[in-house]
Amino acid sequence: KTYNVKATFFLIGKMANQNSALVKRENKGGHSVCIHTYSHDYNQIYSSTESFLNDIRKCDNVIKSILGENYDNKLIRFPGGSFGNALNGDAEANCVPADRLLSRLEETAAGQEHLVILMHDAPAKETTAQALPSIIEYLKSQGYEFRPLY
Repeated sequence: KTYNVKATFFLIGKMANQNSALVKRENKGGHSVCIHTYSHDYNQIYSSTESFLNDIRKCDNVIKSILGENYDNKLIRFPGGSFGNALNGDAEANCVPADRLLSRLEETAAGQEHLVILMHDAPAKETTAQALPSIIEYLKSQGYEFRPLY
């Protein structure tokens, strides 16, 4: 908020259900709220196309129950990730020191004109929040602008 940076939050539906006030705050703050499945259970969601789609629909229904039926989700992020993201390394361990998160981001962002940066906001990722001001300041110093994915 201090830097007026908007983010895209990919939500796990069962966590969104437990944190509906936070989901509303993210949306009201101008951030994008998107789907990251309901369960995030690899064995379940990747057992079949039908299981995957059902889990996606369940997450979409949870988000709509929180933000209203007119909420139009635009994006889905597959659990387990994808390639092409810049990383800060917070998915690799819990409580990674903030300076290491910044260093990892600098490595994975190097030479890229456009960045999609993957970060996590789970309770065990407190150092990600601590590193965020340094990450934003570094990226701004490199000439990057910040925008949500949609």
